Amino acid sequence: MAVQDDHVIGMAAGGDSNSTSVAALTSLWVAPGSRGHGIGDRLVVAVVDWAKAAGFSQLLLWVTEGNLHAEALYRRNGFIRTGALVDEPRREFEMNVEL
Repeated sequence: MAVQDDHVIGMAAGGDSNSTSVAALTSLWVAPGSRGHGIGDRLVVAVVDWAKAAGFSQLLLWVTEGNLHAEALYRRNGFIRTGALVDEPRREFEMNVEL
C-alpha cells in the first residue's frame, strides 16, 4: 500500500495462481492525482519482491486491451505478453515475468 499524508494513494496485491511455481499480481491501483510519479512502479516491485521471497519462479498478470499506461508500466518492470488472452467479458492479455 502507498500512503501519503495519511491518505491511501495506491495499492497492489499478489497471490497464488493455478501453478505452485507461479504467483499472480491480482490488482493494482494508483489514485488519479498520484499517477506519473513512480508509485505504480514501486507497487509492482513490492509484489515482485514478495513473490521472489515466497519462492515463486514467475509472476503473471492480466491487462485489459487498450490500457496502454498499465501495459507500459508492466513492460518497464520486465513483463512480456505470453500470447494467452481471454475475450469474456472483455479482452485481456496475460503477461508474465521470470523471477
